[in-house]
Amino acid sequence: MEHVLGLIVRATATYVFLLVLLRIAGKRTVSEGTPFDFVVALVLGDFPDDVIWGEVPVAQGLVALGTVMTVHLCVVYASYLSVRFDRLVGSGSTPIMKAGRSLAEGLRRERMNEGDLDVQLRHHGCDDRGDVHEASIEPTGEVAMLPTAGARPARRRDL
Repeated sequence: MEHVLGLIVRATATYVFLLVLLRIAGKRTVSEGTPFDFVVALVLGDFPDDVIWGEVPVAQGLVALGTVMTVHLCVVYASYLSVRFDRLVGSGSTPIMKAGRSLAEGLRRERMNEGDLDVQLRHHGCDDRGDVHEASIEPTGEVAMLPTAGARPARRRDL
C-alpha cells in the first residue's frame, strides 16, 4: 500500500509541475513547435517516467525538469530580443517557390520533392502553380503561400 501511495504522490507532483511549466512556457511552445521546441519536448518527456517510477528522487527530477524549461525560456526570450540569436538557434523561412516556379535549392534543403509541393499547394486551395507569387516553409514546418494578385479572392474594395 505504501508503494502505491508513493506512486500516486510522485505522479501527481510531476503532473502538476509539468502543467505549471507548460503554462509558464506559453502557447507558442505547445502549438507552434520549432525543431528546438521539439527537442525540449523530447527531453521533458523522458524525465517524468523516471520520477513517477521512483528511479530518480522527486526533488531531483523536478529540478531537472525546471532547469531544462528555464534554459528553454531563456533561449526563447533571447530569441525574442535578438534577431541574430534567433537565427543562430532557430531557422528562418525557406523559399520554395517564386513567381510560379519551384526553387530547387529550397526544396532540397527542406527535403521536399515536386509531388510534396503540389500536395501542399492543394492544401492551400491552389491547383495552378502560376497562381503562386511566393511560397516558403516556415520555421514551424508549415507552408506559407502568397497568391498572385489575380489568384486572390475578390474583396469588397475590388468591386
